[in-house]
Amino acid sequence: MQEERWLLPAGIEEVLPPQARVIEGLRRDLLDLYQSWGYELVMPPFIDFLESLLTGTLDECEAAAVAYAAAVVDVAATPKR
Repeated sequence: MQEERWLLPAGIEEVLPPQARVIEGLRRDLLDLYQSWGYELVMPPFIDFLESLLTGTLDECEAAAVAYAAAVVDVAATPKR
């Protein structure tokens, strides 16, 4: 029997605790610095409508590829009955 493996998409890495602590410390330091300059924290949405992402920056072929990928994700996220 073949073992199932969970793979991350290209460019996405898992960060383990020692490195995560360092990265989080740096993130907090930057947030504190920006706040001292008068900036405020904003939390944009993690997801968006496909139409919002396609603002004319992609050519027709790239737009079709993004739409196809979105459809595949939508199908994969749909619960099986």
